[in-house]
Amino acid sequence: MSQPSDIFSRLFGDSLITPIKHHMEVCNQTAETLKPFFSALLEHDYERTRHP
Repeated sequence: MSQPSDIFSRLFGDSLITPIKHHMEVCNQTAETLKPFFSALLEHDYERTRHP
C-alpha cells in the first residue's frame, strides 16, 4: 500500500506550494473582479451589475 505522502507526490509533483499558490492567485483575481459588482449593489446601481 502507498504511503499518503507518495499519493500526494504523484498528484502534485515534488511541491504542493505551486498548485496552492496558483489557486490563491486565481481566487484573488476573482475577488478583485467582484469588488466593483458588490460596490454597485451597495449603491443600488443595478445598471453597473449587468454583464457588459
